[in-house]
Amino acid sequence: MSQIGEHLWEGRYSPKRPDGKIHARNVYANTESECEEKLAELIRQMKAEIVETKRLVSEGKWEEAMALATQKQARGTRKMDLA
Repeated sequence: MSQIGEHLWEGRYSPKRPDGKIHARNVYANTESECEEKLAELIRQMKAEIVETKRLVSEGKWEEAMALATQKQARGTRKMDLA
């Protein structure tokens, strides 16, 4: 986590996915503690996605697994809103 502006914090998580690529995701917040919370939620979500992808691969559902692992997010959705 780093402070990138006077009132802006950035958290970054870059796990290696089952497809072998690193998929970096960022969260932004106005305070360090808010950024920590958002980053923790992002990590939980991404780990769940990785587990699901591995499950699909083990069941032989390659196309579904690769679609999940390589899904692109629309621009602007990387900023998590935990409202």
